Amino acid sequence: MDKKFDTPTVSAIVIGIILLIITNYIFRGFIPAYYEWAVQICSVVVVIIASMYGMIAGILIPAVALVITGVAFMGPDVFDDLLPLLILGAANGHYMDKLLVRRGDFSGIRILDFCILETALALLGWICIYPLERFYVYATDIRISLNKGIVYCGVSVLADLCICLPVLLICNHLFRKKRLIEDAEKEYLYDRK
Repeated sequence: MDKKFDTPTVSAIVIGIILLIITNYIFRGFIPAYYEWAVQICSVVVVIIASMYGMIAGILIPAVALVITGVAFMGPDVFDDLLPLLILGAANGHYMDKLLVRRGDFSGIRILDFCILETALALLGWICIYPLERFYVYATDIRISLNKGIVYCGVSVLADLCICLPVLLICNHLFRKKRLIEDAEKEYLYDRK
């Protein structure tokens, strides 16, 4: 947490970018009718990585992945998914210091805070931003977009609580074990001096 670009953070950013590019390419190229579900998958990846590695990772992953995807494969219409994913990544990354996943202290009230944050972000992204974005970019009827947004909001909350939360709890457990081992090694080396 002291270094912004240590090796695990850079690796997580690169893996996240690759996953988002592959997901966008598969859904845009082979099953475009279900493209909105690609955004759900991308949001799960962004939430997990941003919650562990911070705001820089949360902003860089969707920005770089969608720029590469838009330029290389699809064209400018892929950029309309950038705003919700950037908001999601930035909010989760900013809140990462309070979640303490990398310190192994993600428990109790922090889990409840994570659930409330994800629910609020899903409401903001899918019920507020999504219909307006569809209206201004594609001139879609706002009632149709709002109905879709409500469904996607529910799916997003379920994905965050059923996928992201267990993954973060497992990572928290692994980080706690790593911290305990490092503390034991430091204590052992201190006792030997």
